[in-house]
Amino acid sequence: MDGIRQYIIGIVSAAILCSVISSITGKTGFLSGAIKLITGVFMLLAIVAPVCKLRFTASADIFENISNQADAITTSASASSNESICRIIKDNVQAYILDKANSYGVDLTVDVTLSEGEIPAPVSVSLTGDVAPYTKRLLSEMIEKDLGIGTEAQIWN
Repeated sequence: MDGIRQYIIGIVSAAILCSVISSITGKTGFLSGAIKLITGVFMLLAIVAPVCKLRFTASADIFENISNQADAITTSASASSNESICRIIKDNVQAYILDKANSYGVDLTVDVTLSEGEIPAPVSVSLTGDVAPYTKRLLSEMIEKDLGIGTEAQIWN
């Protein structure tokens, strides 16, 4: 606040000084024109010079802080989005297997494991329940054919 007060006092003082000098030289003639030019440049410097001396490093720090916060938010949103996608894929695969098992009259508990890649995909499945060998073979073939999870990645309990 003190800096603003000094800035305003400096501008008012410069304006008074320029006004006094301009009134002394008169209103006509070459000297008057030159003095008006010089006092105009002086007023311009009085207004602009303090602004040029401001520290812009604080602004750079603010922008860097905002950029860091934006990066953190983006990373968090990306992780949250990836978790949501994984949950949706896992739920849909589990629901598909359970639906097929129910169509055979089998009650199962299904747990699907997804890959860690950019696009998660089912890589293994753990199935728990009392299943007859023939039905187990049918479900196993369906899981391999429809979902691409090979029999070696199917864990039957």
